[in-house]
Amino acid sequence: MDPTASPLVAGADFGTTALKLVLVDVDGRTVSTAQASYPTDRRRDADGAARHEQDPEQWWQALVRALAETGLSHGVVALGLTGQMQDLVLLSGTRPVRPAVVYSDQRAAAQQRALHDQLPHWPRRAGSRQDAASVAAKLRWLADHEPENLAAADALVFGPAGCLARRLGAEPVCDLTTASTTGLLDLAARDWWSPAAEAAGIDASRLPRLVEEPAAEGPVARLRSADAAELGLSVGTPVVLGFGDAAATTDGLVGSAPGDAYASLGTSGWIAAVTPGPPDDGAEDSAMHQLAADRGNLLRIAAVQSAGGSAEWSRRQLLGGLDHAAVEERAAGRIDRLAERPLCLPGLGGERYPVRNAEARGTFIGVTESTEAIDLHLSVLTGVAYALAQGVEELGASQQALPVVGGGAESRVWRRLLADAAGMPVVHCAETDDAAARHAARSAAEGGGFAHRVPPHFSPAGEGSAGISVVEPSALATEHARLREIHRELHETLAPTFSRLAGA
Repeated sequence: MDPTASPLVAGADFGTTALKLVLVDVDGRTVSTAQASYPTDRRRDADGAARHEQDPEQWWQALVRALAETGLSHGVVALGLTGQMQDLVLLSGTRPVRPAVVYSDQRAAAQQRALHDQLPHWPRRAGSRQDAASVAAKLRWLADHEPENLAAADALVFGPAGCLARRLGAEPVCDLTTASTTGLLDLAARDWWSPAAEAAGIDASRLPRLVEEPAAEGPVARLRSADAAELGLSVGTPVVLGFGDAAATTDGLVGSAPGDAYASLGTSGWIAAVTPGPPDDGAEDSAMHQLAADRGNLLRIAAVQSAGGSAEWSRRQLLGGLDHAAVEERAAGRIDRLAERPLCLPGLGGERYPVRNAEARGTFIGVTESTEAIDLHLSVLTGVAYALAQGVEELGASQQALPVVGGGAESRVWRRLLADAAGMPVVHCAETDDAAARHAARSAAEGGGFAHRVPPHFSPAGEGSAGISVVEPSALATEHARLREIHRELHETLAPTFSRLAGA
């Protein structure tokens, strides 16, 4: 079949190191994919703080290269944009004043502490705890160290999607999900919080216009001739803003209705779920992240500090670097031997969920003389599964099965442990790493006014539905529920010990 017989929509997801681009036809089939990388300037200040910056021109060039790589840009009828959040981009007109300060930049620790002192209940108003990566803290750092650059900017945006939308002719805009990562948004009011902007060194009038339902709003711009020629697209092609990457990934995987949830087993792990508002007032004490989603909903995320990272440590240090297939085979042979398996807190360098404790360390409790190295490895996987299962419970995930993605999800053993821990089937499909880009493509179709069938991956009509693997809970789910209660208590029980070990 001629891949250009049906109109194509393009979804561009600007990640930490590279752009992922998908071309999807309006019947929901992925016709082409491409990637294009860009560098990050990583340096350390004299005090060791990490400076991470990217050149927005590289984002643009990545989009140009990726569209050219597909060889099908002539068939694209709409372009959707999403990407990393919590960046700070200063713009003069449509061009950046200086390199973008990206989300992982940690230089603004002193400014973050000053803002905490100046803004009572800042985490409660923002909806989540604020750290040195906060955009408000980054702004305050620029006000302290580069006031001339801050003064030269007539607009601010908070990621590649907003930056490129502006370059393509949009007014400065920001979706609510991205805005809620900045520390500048009043999450309950779903509007910019002027006291935070002023404390950060700017007037709130310089912040971008907020967009709650980007696709419903329609195009934020239409391509002008020079930009269209460089991108290989038609003049007048609609440009549509998507959600920021966390909500975009959720929508691309499972949708954006309350109760939609998924788990990720990457280097870190998390449960993300769409829930009804209003936000929890206890953000100062909560281990949960809260972000704005559309239609008054929230995206709540329970993030485990180390998931695949701890599993890799265990494979190297406890199993002598045994290859993954051999580890899986040995683990499958011991998965039902719970009596020999200790409990494990898997956070090797602190924990973010189910508690936030930077002093927490990895711990095994309940080792016996019958415990083998593979049992210790299984206890690491089980500890992550128990933490994620607590997130499923706390978030009230209501779907029939829990989708799981990420490199660790390739392990059927780990999927079985998660099914037992959560007490619900776990579903997996390998071809889901384009979820955010797929959301951007769906947004492009909707915002561009094209009738389409571009569903989330984990839906009856999704592309991966035919290749989905389902793992049901086993007869041991009841015993896992008992052990999970004991495991949950360990964080509080051991907190004083971790504090003493840290010398606090």
